Amino acid sequence: MKIIKTANRKLKLKLSRKEWKDLGKQAGWLKRFNTEWVKYVQDEIDNVLKRYGAYLFSDLNQADTILSDKSEEYGNYGNWMGKDLIAPKSTAPQLIQELDALKEKGIQLDIQNNGVEAIIKRELDRQDCYSKKDISDCVEELKPYNIPEQEIGKVFWDEYRARGL
Repeated sequence: MKIIKTANRKLKLKLSRKEWKDLGKQAGWLKRFNTEWVKYVQDEIDNVLKRYGAYLFSDLNQADTILSDKSEEYGNYGNWMGKDLIAPKSTAPQLIQELDALKEKGIQLDIQNNGVEAIIKRELDRQDCYSKKDISDCVEELKPYNIPEQEIGKVFWDEYRARGL
């Protein structure tokens, strides 16, 4: 990281590509959420959100616009599927419990339909683990699947060798 003075005497901050990437990783800009399981339970998730009057927003400004005419008090219940979960405060605990159950169901269906090894390979590719030679992002994303890190590492190295990397 360097501070550079320009011709008009302004200061500029210059970062290398690696520094930008590290900064983005720390801030979560590069995070790719594993939502493959969602396709198995999407309709059920939509029904639960509708029934509880809850929303998933990627932009909280959009939330302010939609919720401005609501009389009930809403709260932000954090990140769910890479988006902010906004729900009525009165029913949030039940909603979160149902959404977590649907997530578990979707994960089980994903495992049944694709198999553990294919899921690991998919996430290794999505998290760009081969170019980084680092499986930590994949391990983090697959925590809900209860796949041991050793198994992920074994698939990584087997696939790494098979690709001739």
